[in-house]
Amino acid sequence: MDETARLVDSKIELSEDEIETLNRKIPLLLQKVNNSEDYPKIKVIYFVPDQRKNGGSYVTKIGAVKRVDDIFRQILFTDGTNLKISEMLDFELID
Repeated sequence: MDETARLVDSKIELSEDEIETLNRKIPLLLQKVNNSEDYPKIKVIYFVPDQRKNGGSYVTKIGAVKRVDDIFRQILFTDGTNLKISEMLDFELID
């Protein structure tokens, strides 16, 4: 496919309410990670910047969370994926 024909999305800027909602959910996830013998699973929608063009795409990932790094604002998955919280659109815990 021609590079100019490849479609990319713009990153969605969250509203203050959406950011606040996401920020309230992070400590709940952190608590679940710290108080569970199993790694909690989440479904997360996040933005992946395109390497060649402005924009990128939104990806949905389901995975087990190993750690929440509140200092660097990242979620670390058991498969080795590191996801910046700033790139997240939303997430939900999966039972």
